[in-house]
Amino acid sequence: MQLHVVYWTPLLALAIVACLVVVAVLIVACLALYVCYIRQRYSHLPSPRKQSFFFGHAAVVSEVVKREGNIAEVLLQWYQECGPVYVWFVFVQPFVVAVDPTDIEKVCSSPAAVSKPGVGLQQRAAYIFGERLLGSSFAMEGDCSRVCPERKQYEPFFSLSYLQSLVPQFSICVDQFLAGKLRPHVKKGGKEYVPMDRVFNELALELITLVVLGSEFKSSGKKEMVAPASLSCLLSHVLNGVLLASKEPYANFLRPAVAASHKEATRALRRVVRDCIRKRAKAIRSKEDVPSDILSPVLKTIISTEEERNIEELVDDFVTFYFTGQEPIAVLCSFALAAVLQHPGVLQRLRLELAEVMGGNRGIVTAEDLVGLTYLEQVVLESLRLYPPVPLVQRVSTKHLRLSGFDVPKRTTIMMSPFLNGRLEEHFQDPLSFDPDRFSPDVKRPPNKNVYFPFYTGHRACLGKNFAMLSAKLILAQLLQAFDVELSVAYKLELRLQQHQGVLRPAELMCTLTCRAD
Repeated sequence: MQLHVVYWTPLLALAIVACLVVVAVLIVACLALYVCYIRQRYSHLPSPRKQSFFFGHAAVVSEVVKREGNIAEVLLQWYQECGPVYVWFVFVQPFVVAVDPTDIEKVCSSPAAVSKPGVGLQQRAAYIFGERLLGSSFAMEGDCSRVCPERKQYEPFFSLSYLQSLVPQFSICVDQFLAGKLRPHVKKGGKEYVPMDRVFNELALELITLVVLGSEFKSSGKKEMVAPASLSCLLSHVLNGVLLASKEPYANFLRPAVAASHKEATRALRRVVRDCIRKRAKAIRSKEDVPSDILSPVLKTIISTEEERNIEELVDDFVTFYFTGQEPIAVLCSFALAAVLQHPGVLQRLRLELAEVMGGNRGIVTAEDLVGLTYLEQVVLESLRLYPPVPLVQRVSTKHLRLSGFDVPKRTTIMMSPFLNGRLEEHFQDPLSFDPDRFSPDVKRPPNKNVYFPFYTGHRACLGKNFAMLSAKLILAQLLQAFDVELSVAYKLELRLQQHQGVLRPAELMCTLTCRAD
């Protein structure tokens, strides 16, 4: 009996190994067949050369993500190789890139054709580690029939005319911030370097707070916040939590202390916004004076129409304004300032325009002043062309589409890039040069609006585009009026893509400041 056991044991082990090998081969074969099936559905579309049969173009994308590079630059190279419509793969996930303006209009302008994707920001920011962040905000909704009606209640208060009425408040806010934040760093000869990208982040947050929730956020929030204490750090902590949740979805179990701190910051942010909403609603019902901002008219409309809105849904929407607004505004200001400082001729023309429109005024800027700063607006528009804060837009098709003569299957992720389209020679002469005059009123623009879409296009165009433009012009005008700004000698404009928001950022913007002579 013992000999039989000794004899059969190696054979049994060999049989088990053989079975495992067969199972592994079958699994690999099934995966290979599935990969072939998916690739065959898109075989009629042009595609860049794949680095791997199984992983497709994942190696290229992974390398770009690892060094915080800009994937839109890779898409631009592939466009030059493949044409206006092409497909690339990460394992079995296809991404169709649409470049032609007609195709972009077809994708973005028909609510029935595409829906908001369940990828990227939408998937990561609704909940982090099970804690509600953006929840069911209008920005998260995938049903196009629901999104537009919800947006309409906010659109009048993000209109240019309404925001212009708030310009004096914005201007005072910017002036006080610049005086308090930057003047202490101004040394004789201007030798102390200031990270202007961080300054713009804090200032953008101040302006968003002012326009969305008035001054109540600060006054009611200080007692409620947990560490990190400041609102800017709190929001940054929440954003880092979104990034961690996307990178390490099981951090809730593997790194419970870290995940718990991000969840607590998320709860604190929502608690402060919720308290502001309740306090403002109480003041409106009591017929008290309330600040001029976005919250007051929205609540007045809800109260007057007796509309039923869950307070948590309102918190979702107003947290979304912070989450999606701060970084793009700060990045726009950073890129515009870096570009201006690297082009002395542009800076000189800006100085002349500021002197002509605003004179020696270092204080309050009026809406009329901003309207008169036409060259400054051209500078901002040109900066958006070369360096759009959000370089990629994604949609998911809900039916078959025909793009540039190619059939695209339904349930396909379609990518569009304002970064890519803004750098095409067929639309812009000498596209890599920074030339604000290409947006002069005297220059003929590209006939199709979908050539230039830094704030997206169609029914999902950015709700806060007027606020972003107005804020950038105001910040840059008051900064350049108050200070002479110089870039560090070693500064090089590098593009980095923040993965947790998909926001394109410049390298750290270190500048020296000196007060301008009166």
